[in-house]
Amino acid sequence: MPIFQPKHQKLILQCYPPGRGFDKKPNSSELSYLLYYASTRRVKLEKVGKFLQKKNAVDISRNRTGNVQVTLEIINSLIKKCPDDLNVFAHNVNAILASVLTTNDLGLCQHGETVFDNFCSNLDGELFTGDIEFVDNFTKLAEGFVGVGINAPQTNSTQWKGIGLNAAKDLARCKNISQGNGNYIVKKVIPFVVNEIHDDFSKDQLQSEVRSHASEHELSRYNTARSNVAKNEASTPTEIATDELAINALKSFFNSSSSSQLVSCTKAICHYLVSSNVDRDWAAVLVEMVTNWVPVQLRFVILGVLTSHLNKKGKVPEQLIYLRTISSLLSSSVNMVGLSVIDILRQMIELQTHLITDSEIDAQQLIYAYSEAISSLSTHIYYQNQIIDTVSELLFRIKDFMLKTTQKNQVNAGKLKNFILVMFDNIKNVLITANTNSTVQRTTVPFDLFQDSFELLSYDNKVLYNETDLFKIQSKYIDVLITVLKLEYSNSQDSEEEDHESLISNSKASALNEFYEDLEQVTKIEKYGNYDSLIVLMGLVVEKFGINAIVNLFPFFFEWQLKDTKLEDPSLIYKDNIGYLLSFFASTYLKDDEFKDQVLSRIDYRKSNGLWKISSEIPVETSSTSPNFIFTKEDAASYIQNNLSEKYHDLVFNSHYIYQANNSPSEEVEEDINDQDTSFFSQNGAPNLSFSQFPQPGENHSIRSAPLSARSLLNGKLHVPKVQELRKAISGTALKQSNYANASKQRTDIGSLLNELKLETTLDDRGSLGFRY
Repeated sequence: MPIFQPKHQKLILQCYPPGRGFDKKPNSSELSYLLYYASTRRVKLEKVGKFLQKKNAVDISRNRTGNVQVTLEIINSLIKKCPDDLNVFAHNVNAILASVLTTNDLGLCQHGETVFDNFCSNLDGELFTGDIEFVDNFTKLAEGFVGVGINAPQTNSTQWKGIGLNAAKDLARCKNISQGNGNYIVKKVIPFVVNEIHDDFSKDQLQSEVRSHASEHELSRYNTARSNVAKNEASTPTEIATDELAINALKSFFNSSSSSQLVSCTKAICHYLVSSNVDRDWAAVLVEMVTNWVPVQLRFVILGVLTSHLNKKGKVPEQLIYLRTISSLLSSSVNMVGLSVIDILRQMIELQTHLITDSEIDAQQLIYAYSEAISSLSTHIYYQNQIIDTVSELLFRIKDFMLKTTQKNQVNAGKLKNFILVMFDNIKNVLITANTNSTVQRTTVPFDLFQDSFELLSYDNKVLYNETDLFKIQSKYIDVLITVLKLEYSNSQDSEEEDHESLISNSKASALNEFYEDLEQVTKIEKYGNYDSLIVLMGLVVEKFGINAIVNLFPFFFEWQLKDTKLEDPSLIYKDNIGYLLSFFASTYLKDDEFKDQVLSRIDYRKSNGLWKISSEIPVETSSTSPNFIFTKEDAASYIQNNLSEKYHDLVFNSHYIYQANNSPSEEVEEDINDQDTSFFSQNGAPNLSFSQFPQPGENHSIRSAPLSARSLLNGKLHVPKVQELRKAISGTALKQSNYANASKQRTDIGSLLNELKLETTLDDRGSLGFRY
């Protein structure tokens, strides 16, 4: 020993007990003085670190295991005493721990891992951003600690794995994960941890962990000190549970507020899932578990990473794993604040559309997986109009795609049909999911959301489709409407209230009127095959909208009714049958037995004279009176007056409805279809695209509004003329006729025009229009 020895060296050496034992600890009083000495000045701390590193290298070369343990204790105490000055001797700590790993001594490595834990917890970000040498050395050290678990020898393999898993947990708290080359470390650590969980937990066991929240309980660390030393110098460390250590390690990575750390860790899990032949259900449960650990405001990051792996050129097995995981996560109890539902929906629709229309592979299983993921988006309601926006987006895709395809012939008819059917399945599944799982109050999907698509009831494009395909499209669409009425209107009776949402007073703009008009078009299709499901739909419309559906029905009913028993035109017979069947549903709803009996009398007449073609089973009941053919307005007056408000008497019996045949009123001028605003998507900023723009065969005869009086004009659909059209509007030439699916439809509203002019209007008893300045 030198005669003149620096003070810091003397203080350090005094901490080491004499002898060559295996379980040595530093002398407590000498250690306390050393800590005080080192903490007073940074230069002293730097000297202490360098000397400890040098002494440790000598002790390891001479196999002085006890002294190495003392060095580790001193280093650990220095980190706790001087955490703010750790950067001063961080290089020394790194070198000492790296040299300990080279010994391959289980006890020393366990002891070194406890120091590594303290080291990772106290490191700040400066060294990881400005010291390249330290970053490289620390990365090698991290790989070394995790590596002893990955490459655990057969002897004491559980203990070696425990060191690696605990080191993984230590790294999760290190600044290097979110800075420096943290991604590199994560790619090494996460697969090791997840693989251990995969080996130790089945799907059911992992699901049990999720349900019991066992992962939220802190596990006590096992005893890393060598409490027992055998005569043959072999250690006997305490038995540990690697499954719990693996769960705890993974939780440490995801219980973080660093979005960059969450992204890198999730990507590492994704890579493991698709490269390790993992069961899809097991993968889904794992992702659900890790998402539960993420702070609620950042959980959407996990889903964002998963969806980023969905792409058009991805391998089908990999895409199926991602989609199954996404569906499971969305369907789970995990809530994700800030989730952009519509953005994810649009991404999935785009990818699903590509598979249907452009992909050359057989991707039916993948298409179904996308549908499942889309419907799963509706499991949780994040804002009141979420389901409305979702259904609107899907409807818009159908309309937009059909229009583009019709104009440009981009895809063949078979792919277009498949696209339409899949999108309708998506809508139905979204509605079912939203009504099955969510308990959060939301806005009901209204029937009039589908108003612009009612023409699909009679979609009959024989240029593209045969009868079988047309039947499938019509049937699927009717099924969607039935689902809407059954689920969205199941618990609410608001729609039955008189004049609900102006369904009567503004009937020309109502979905009910549009529905009846498109029912008329159904009767013009030869061999229409969907009458059975259409009957169910008609019954639901009357049941859900009650008095509103009935008041709007009767003007149509009186026009549809057959006037001549000798007519053989099937379309006229079906139109008559639809009117009477709706009247039968109306009488049942009103619970007016006398009125119902009279309706049945007319139906019995048609059955006995071969004029009842719509159904052989409905209605089952028969009339108690003799069959009659015509239901005049006089015959119906008393029954209707008993059930309807007096204020609707004129609307039903002296309606402004007229039946327009081939000849339209000469004074009405056709209007370009682009000026119409018939799409409900316009309120959401999407383009106005109407199904009426699609090629439809045949003439379009319907009941439309006629300019009979000022009162009838005020009941018309709201379309305010543009400013430059005001002069024309005042002169009367603004009362135009729209070319809407080859049928005229009034676009008039004098009241709104006068409001624009800041004039007050009144109607006298005769229906004349008066002005007041």
